[in-house]
Amino acid sequence: MGQEVEEGVNAADKNFHTTVKPYVYSWVYSHINDTLKSLITANRERKLFYRKLKTEHLFMVDTGKLNLTVDILFNFELGNDFADTSAAADTTTLYVNTRGVIIQGDIGNKVSFQTSFYENQAFYPTYLSEYVGHYDVVPGAGRIKSFKKTGYDYAMATGLVSFTPFKSLNFQFGHGKNFIGDGYRSLLLSDNTFNYPFFKIT
Repeated sequence: MGQEVEEGVNAADKNFHTTVKPYVYSWVYSHINDTLKSLITANRERKLFYRKLKTEHLFMVDTGKLNLTVDILFNFELGNDFADTSAAADTTTLYVNTRGVIIQGDIGNKVSFQTSFYENQAFYPTYLSEYVGHYDVVPGAGRIKSFKKTGYDYAMATGLVSFTPFKSLNFQFGHGKNFIGDGYRSLLLSDNTFNYPFFKIT
């Protein structure tokens, strides 16, 4: 869905500022076309578990004045470092196990909010494990504690409040990361840092 959203807001007939992320959800939804909206609301006839897993929010409240959604987040990665010649090479399977929750919503048409929390356990390849062990941080993810001798346990949280006094002006205050530009890496402001407090005007 992310690619379709990017294509929708980057369309030639859309007046949408795409170079500073994260986006305000209400702005995105007001700019994407009817075809993309149909993708978001598709599969209404499928079973509830499939819809909640693939196309719908886990929990949603929409009273007209308050729009609130709650979703759980998962990221599971599994691998092996075949170039590792250390003593742990044959005993450690590399993986990342992330579980999280994200809560976001709109109050009226001027105020939006979002908060998220992630809990992680990971076993990294030697080069990254040595860095993490030396500095006691996972790059971009913060401080760690030991997990099963060679693994790491770490958590992180984000949050922001957005205020849009009128259509062409938005204020955001929060704790998280920002991405500048439309490229693979953020321009000028690194997206590989840990979360930080920010105040943004767009």
